[in-house]
Amino acid sequence: MSAPSARTLFDYAALATALRESASVKARHRLINEQLLDVRPWIELEPAEIERRLRADPLAAAAAYELTEAAPYVNKHSLTDAEFIRPFTQREFLKHLVYLGLNRPPESSPEVPRATASLRHEPWDALLFIHSVLRWAQRFAHWQPGDRRGLMRINLQYPFAVAVLDEPLTMADALLAVALKQLGVRCLAADPAVGERQLGDWLRERLQLGQSRVRARQQQLDFREAGGTQNSLFVVRAMGGVDGCDVRGAIGEDLGLIIDIGDKEVTMASTAYLERHVVNVINQRSELNAQSANGALVLRWYDTRLSAEDIGNMIYEALKQQFTLGIISVNLLFDPIRISSLRASIFAYREERAKQLKRRNEEHEPFVVCRSCASYGPHAFCIVSVDRPPCCHRSYDELAALAQFTPNAEQLTIERGICSDRARGHYMGADKVAQHFSEGFVAHINLHSIQDYPHPTTALTQCIVWFIEELDILCVMSSDYLGRSPDGKTFENLLVRVIGQHAGLVGISEAYLLSPRFLASEGGLSRVGWMNSSLKERLQIKAEHIATEKDCVNLAGLKEYLAIWRL
Repeated sequence: MSAPSARTLFDYAALATALRESASVKARHRLINEQLLDVRPWIELEPAEIERRLRADPLAAAAAYELTEAAPYVNKHSLTDAEFIRPFTQREFLKHLVYLGLNRPPESSPEVPRATASLRHEPWDALLFIHSVLRWAQRFAHWQPGDRRGLMRINLQYPFAVAVLDEPLTMADALLAVALKQLGVRCLAADPAVGERQLGDWLRERLQLGQSRVRARQQQLDFREAGGTQNSLFVVRAMGGVDGCDVRGAIGEDLGLIIDIGDKEVTMASTAYLERHVVNVINQRSELNAQSANGALVLRWYDTRLSAEDIGNMIYEALKQQFTLGIISVNLLFDPIRISSLRASIFAYREERAKQLKRRNEEHEPFVVCRSCASYGPHAFCIVSVDRPPCCHRSYDELAALAQFTPNAEQLTIERGICSDRARGHYMGADKVAQHFSEGFVAHINLHSIQDYPHPTTALTQCIVWFIEELDILCVMSSDYLGRSPDGKTFENLLVRVIGQHAGLVGISEAYLLSPRFLASEGGLSRVGWMNSSLKERLQIKAEHIATEKDCVNLAGLKEYLAIWRL
């Protein structure tokens, strides 16, 4: 790649002259100057000295263009903080931020899973990409502005940002390619043989994002189906059995699937999640299509040659591939009489399981650390307990099952350690984990506090809680609320502020709002004074002391509403 030749291609004398005259240019977005290398004081120097400094450092040239020729374009096309954060809030965790400096760019950005790609339409789009790299490093990697060596270390250690450049390079791309390399950003040479239609596949291969799994079902109208009837049933149980598959009866309308797990570490409570997850495993790892409804399972298959034994073995093999369990006993029943005789015992098992789920607390169940968000945030982690599910849509049971029963490295069980403050949820083991995964940036963590070392928040959060000191209340807003809070907050501007660990501001899940330990050290739901109505109705929270946007629209109205309930 011919990027280094940029130093001889540019007219540095003209750039030096433009920088001296830049005081009249309205450059509002100056991230390189404000966070990396400030060349604004250079305008007082002689042109020859400015030119010498620009030639010596490609980043200086990039910073100079930010104040001169590129300023109008950058001002017009710079993303707001909310726009920059938005791709990180999707459930498909981002793994790469990609710049495509192609000489013949496609009409639209290619669809690449787990990546957000930006095309070069104008020469200065590469400059905007550097802005995105700076934002990412500061927002998600604890980068301190001004630490150029630290930024290079972050980009080399966590290659989140990638630039793909065409030969021959434009002058702007050539210069900025050198600047990106100095910042540790990986630059790839585009393959000239790749057409527009193959660009997405090429990127997936080069960025090691993997292909989406193509299901090899026969595309035909003929299929067979079983289950979903009133007599059908489906359950996963924690009890002994013989590892393997047992099939009873000939294929018919009724279907019974009983999966017994014999491993001692699988509890009755943990089978609740396993039961839901089995449906996904069957769909992902076999040629069967599974759907769960009303405690039963519907199975559909397009290869009508499959026998009952073939179906049972498919399910067994899929489960053995997914879970690191020694004993998985798959019992596939097509005999209506046998299914009917087991219904009472299955319902009794589920009833007892529901009672055990209600009795659980974080003092007796393992803690789990989830690192899924580390795909885009090097220091992102979530410490999860029965009483404090993660801030995203996932559940404790899901993460605990993935940590204990699959080879998944993103979830791990951890030692909670000594509890020094139960109200705040302060555990010595949690502190050690926080220090390890944040590389020391998070030294302390309280699971149930918002004021003192709250749990760090990632970009993927269902709700945000914040404290209004003037009224001495907590407020809660869910991600689906598009309006404003009484103090003028929107979910987007709260999200920009909440990422990381900030006293008085924390992201939570909807499930945590219903937990008996919800922000226990700050009073829990009794301390909440405002919540958007859609969230309150969805969770069926009956507390009348909690106002919504239907009760007040500003702080004065909220203060008046709260005064009535405090009399």
